[in-house]
Amino acid sequence: MKLHYMNVNGILADEMGLGKTIQTISLVAYLTLEKKGLFFIVIVPKVTINNWNREFKKWLPDARVLYFYGDKEQRRKLVEEDLKRREFDVILTTFEVAIK
Repeated sequence: MKLHYMNVNGILADEMGLGKTIQTISLVAYLTLEKKGLFFIVIVPKVTINNWNREFKKWLPDARVLYFYGDKEQRRKLVEEDLKRREFDVILTTFEVAIK
C-alpha cells in the first residue's frame, strides 16, 4: 500500500507462504473501488498461475480475470479476441509470456 501512495508500482517477491497472493488481490480490490476504469497486469511464475487464477475466483469473484497463457496460437487468439475488447480488470500471465 505504501508503494501505491508513493506512486511506485511493485510488490515484494520473497519466500512462498507469506501471503503475497491475498495481499495482491486485496490491493486490486481496494484500487478498483478507489478508481474506476483501472486494469492490472499480474505476472507470476508459471508453476503458480493456476493457483493465482483460483485465488482470484475465490477472493475477488467479481473481477474479470483474463487468463493470458498458452501456446503461440492461443495467445494470438487472446490478443485478437479478448485484449481488444478490454473487458477485463486483471490480466494474469507468466514471466515467459510477458517477455514474448
